[in-house]
Amino acid sequence: MGGLTFDEVMNFYPGHNLDTYRDILKAKKSGGLLPFMGAGLSVFCGYKLWGGVLWELAEYIYDTKQKQEVFDKIEAGAYVEAAQLLLEYYPPMLDRLPRLISPDKLEACPPEKRVFSAAYTLPLLFQTGLVITTNFDRVLEDLYLRWSKKPIEVVTPKQQDRLAQFRQNGAQCLFKLHGDIGKDAVALDDLVFTGEQYDDKYRDGGPLVQELTRCFENRRLLFLGCSLNADRTMEVLKQVCKAQPGIRHYAVLGCKRDEVPKRLAELYQQGGEPIFYDDS
Repeated sequence: MGGLTFDEVMNFYPGHNLDTYRDILKAKKSGGLLPFMGAGLSVFCGYKLWGGVLWELAEYIYDTKQKQEVFDKIEAGAYVEAAQLLLEYYPPMLDRLPRLISPDKLEACPPEKRVFSAAYTLPLLFQTGLVITTNFDRVLEDLYLRWSKKPIEVVTPKQQDRLAQFRQNGAQCLFKLHGDIGKDAVALDDLVFTGEQYDDKYRDGGPLVQELTRCFENRRLLFLGCSLNADRTMEVLKQVCKAQPGIRHYAVLGCKRDEVPKRLAELYQQGGEPIFYDDS
């Protein structure tokens, strides 16, 4: 959304955007809004979106035909399949991944970029309760530390008891769905990146699906920095929405003008109402 004013965003889709914004405010005031952060919130300090990360990793593949096969998957938006092929064609792929999510990028990010990023105000807007992210990086941890002067608690799907405690008492907690990459040791087996990892972590009845279902139930989600394309996380949300058809979820979503009607119809069927902005 770089450089867009509030009025420019509202006027991109007059009426609809403003009504949705007012609904978000009501949900926030009632305490029933759960923020869900995606990779788009980390690009301001040099991190790439999922497709960009896959593209850079694919450059390591030696065989030209295999490399092109992965590129084709990425261009088609089949990111999970692309990551699985990458692992097959370049076995050290997961060892290279932490280099692309290096904390050095965050440390080198100028203060003015942080201040003018969309993510900068999140610690002020959401000071209690769960914050959910699929990001590996530690941008959110850094921003919360700058505002509150103390580290935000981080939990993973493997820590079900801790997560249950945070849910029950409403304390601040960052739920990192797909793992964590920082300067300390990275547990590559705990990441959710390849097809095999998605199949394992998102299996029916598994810890991640159970926790996501509990988090989504009776809550309105606000997706920020997310593409909201079809993926495993959205499939879980779709199932919850079917069981609770009266609950709508919100997003701030970049979109080309001629794609707005199609995207609105798709997301509305999944229980979502986005604020659109011009991403031409």
